[in-house]
Amino acid sequence: MFLCVVSPRFPENYHIGVQARVWGVEKRYKNRIAPVRPGDEMVFIAGQQIRSIHRIESKVYKDDRPLWPPKDGDLFPFRIKISQPKYAGQMSSDEFVPNISFMRDKEAWGGTIQGAAGVFNDRLTDEDVNFIKSRLRKIPVAEPQIARAAEQPEIKNLFRIIGSDVLESLKRILPSLGLTRVNGADFPAEYDLGYGGNVILCRDMKTKDFVVVDFNRGEAPTETLIRVLHYMSWVRQTLAGSKDVRGMILTESANAALSDIVKEVPNVDLRFYRIGIELIDDSIRVSA
Repeated sequence: MFLCVVSPRFPENYHIGVQARVWGVEKRYKNRIAPVRPGDEMVFIAGQQIRSIHRIESKVYKDDRPLWPPKDGDLFPFRIKISQPKYAGQMSSDEFVPNISFMRDKEAWGGTIQGAAGVFNDRLTDEDVNFIKSRLRKIPVAEPQIARAAEQPEIKNLFRIIGSDVLESLKRILPSLGLTRVNGADFPAEYDLGYGGNVILCRDMKTKDFVVVDFNRGEAPTETLIRVLHYMSWVRQTLAGSKDVRGMILTESANAALSDIVKEVPNVDLRFYRIGIELIDDSIRVSA
């Protein structure tokens, strides 16, 4: 089993990879990913927690299309396809460090997985792997069921938007969400991943945190989450400074898969709206 570490500075990158079922490395780490083969397994450490185990589903391939925001111009082009999580959880370093063979006797255990050592590290023993799996929950394979917003009476915070220009109406209701739009800070066109929707960069009126709002007409596809996470990571790297970054998917409806996935992703909310029709003037009459 290979071990990969995600920088705590860019937590969205882990979720982007998991949702896209793709993982990639920078050009300088090409040789680290080269030994990987289909059928191998990999485990992620993100935010100093062991998060998930995946099966590797492809040979290494090169793809220069942006999935993650670039790091010093590098798009993590050497990639593999991965399965959905086979095991998942949030095992803290206090639990795994004393039980992992090459970490337990180190005063500064973080040094064992820094830099290249955190990229497809192959030092996990069979005993290490068995321990990790025993502390994570095994994920059953299930087919997603379609569930639209209108069929989900438990969903709260349904926003009623009146008017012919829905996007403009959306901008007008942002204050009711405690948000204000950031003017002149549109996302670079080259980061449009082609999933549709309209992305608006906002700030929380109270905390001044950044909020990426992805507005969708109709049903938001599952891939919308990747788009939101991508822009969140870009904002965190280029604009946020010391402020936090959140995401919001605002949509008329969403399938059950997206609803379930969002619950597992911190800092991203799924909110719903409805479009209504309002009679403006009933005084006009048609004469015979």
